[in-house]
Amino acid sequence: MAQVEIRAGVCGCVTRATAEPSGGDLLRLHLESTCGKVQQMAEELAVMPLLAVLAPIPHNPVYQAADRQKLHASCPVPAGLLKALEVAGGLALPQDVQISIQRCEENERCRRNP
Repeated sequence: MAQVEIRAGVCGCVTRATAEPSGGDLLRLHLESTCGKVQQMAEELAVMPLLAVLAPIPHNPVYQAADRQKLHASCPVPAGLLKALEVAGGLALPQDVQISIQRCEENERCRRNP
């Protein structure tokens, strides 16, 4: 089993997901989200074949559901859900991911925070 919490950014939405094996080559995904679009994805992603998790983006059921719900192109939720599914399916090790964003003024060098 794997759990993720995804804080999507400026929208303020938080998604919590639990992924677990569901017998055979199936995975079960339980979603709770403050985003209505992600909530709409929950039912269609509730159970999926293990190998579907590895499908390329245009054929991946998570990204297809995100596209149908018109999630913002840079929304981190689909990637986070796939990370949880990969770990639950034994296809990846649990490792946190991070995206840090710093705005830099024109003609100013970005300074990294230590």
